[in-house]
Amino acid sequence: MGVGHFMQINSMLHFNNYDDEEGIAKDSLHKIRPLLQIIKKTLGQYATFGNEFSFDEATMACFSHYARGLLCFNPQKPTRKFHFKIYMLCCAITNLVVRIRIHTKDKSDMDYQLEDLEKEEVSKTDRLTSEMCAVLEGSDAVVNMDNYYMSITAAINLKRKGILCRGTIRVNRKL
Repeated sequence: MGVGHFMQINSMLHFNNYDDEEGIAKDSLHKIRPLLQIIKKTLGQYATFGNEFSFDEATMACFSHYARGLLCFNPQKPTRKFHFKIYMLCCAITNLVVRIRIHTKDKSDMDYQLEDLEKEEVSKTDRLTSEMCAVLEGSDAVVNMDNYYMSITAAINLKRKGILCRGTIRVNRKL
């Protein structure tokens, strides 16, 4: 089955070959990968954005045992401690999503190349920040982040790419 085709089986919509056991084993998002790639490719192409952006995550509670490869556990949540996590870069003026990434345990939704960051000792959070903000490279846009994503290393890496950032840095953050 080619990309762009879909079929309906037992009232469930599939966007990929559901018989591909190897693809399913390697990729938690295998069944929706073609749709997700189209969304990522076209996201933000047909809109005009401002100069202010916001980077954060959104979570959605989930009780399904079918989504084990996608679920995160957060013991600090008062209820529904298992949830999906989606990272989003949004325009602060138009509220439109510019870039998304779905958190997976197998890291199958990491579709980026960060050769310069691989050489340095950079935390996973700083790599995620660089990945998500890469679409703004050279734009002198301002990215607002909370203290979880903001660090001195992230600020330096974004500045090298022509991206400004704003946020609070934790005092106890490892450098």
